[in-house]
Amino acid sequence: MTGKQEQDVDLSYFKGKTVAILGYADHGKEHALKLRNNGINVVVALRHEVASTGWVEEGFRVVSVYEAVDEADVIQVW
Repeated sequence: MTGKQEQDVDLSYFKGKTVAILGYADHGKEHALKLRNNGINVVVALRHEVASTGWVEEGFRVVSVYEAVDEADVIQVW
């Protein structure tokens, strides 16, 4: 984030919205976990050659890029 303490970040904008995480970078997974832990719906889209195992084991729903973009109110690209 931008140097703020995690508890200082206002996530109210994301409440009731779906956030699509496109890409597997460590930062993407970190953000996905933080969002989900704050009650925000998260879907994940990965390139075909990237294994989705880690995401699925974490309890995320992995979908195609097209599905993620179609469902999402907010898109994060990593």
